[in-house]
Amino acid sequence: MPDPKRTAYERLKELLVESETANYQWVDSGESTQWRQTVQSALRRLFGEKCEQLKAFKNVKYVPIIWSTSTPGSVFAEEFMAGMRSATAIIRSALQEYEDYERSPEPSHDRSEDNSPLAKSRNIFVVHGHDNEMKEAVARFLENLELAPIILHEQASGGDTIIEKLERHRNVSYAIILLSPDDVGRVNNQGKALRARARQNVILELGFFMGALGRSHVFTLLRGDIEHPSDLLGVIYVQFDDASWKMKLLQELKHNGFDIDTNKLF
Repeated sequence: MPDPKRTAYERLKELLVESETANYQWVDSGESTQWRQTVQSALRRLFGEKCEQLKAFKNVKYVPIIWSTSTPGSVFAEEFMAGMRSATAIIRSALQEYEDYERSPEPSHDRSEDNSPLAKSRNIFVVHGHDNEMKEAVARFLENLELAPIILHEQASGGDTIIEKLERHRNVSYAIILLSPDDVGRVNNQGKALRARARQNVILELGFFMGALGRSHVFTLLRGDIEHPSDLLGVIYVQFDDASWKMKLLQELKHNGFDIDTNKLF
């Protein structure tokens, strides 16, 4: 009798290949809905109903959060393709996790259990401000490593508040915080010049993930001459303007136990 998990794995590989033909016309034809349902079924059979891979895949957003009848079609097309990139990154990560588990010498057991090594998430939360170039560069770098970047505004709200959405994704394995010079400020009642600062929501989410994951599971990436939050003094951070930021991030990811094929970078 065929192994149902192996069958699901093979089907997931086929679905990944099918995604390469995706374009905005998928929405009108209903192909994308069928594709997503089939992917969810394969993930469910492979990892179990409560797996993080399935949860992350269900939360991928394919349409703008806010739109009107005057919203250009190009905006919908861009959001759809961004959603497809996130979805395929999750599939690649899931396939890699299954392959890693199959190569593991550990005794087999029910992989559908939440404490199974197979259920360990390769999702990485990316906290960002208004610097879209910085956000996209980090997200694409992670996808090239077959990791799945989780970006808050790309996730379905399901009626949740922002903090509830954060709590729903707190079980990621790692978080990358992007501090870009979006705001300016100074200490009140002091005549000092205004300094560039990251947005307050970014600082809040930085503290949230440091508390949820531990400081060693949070990577801070800065851009430009930006004021450092006082509680960050002594914490290692990396300048985005430094061409070596990708190598430094890669080293931290490997140090945190991510199984990464560096050949994917070239």
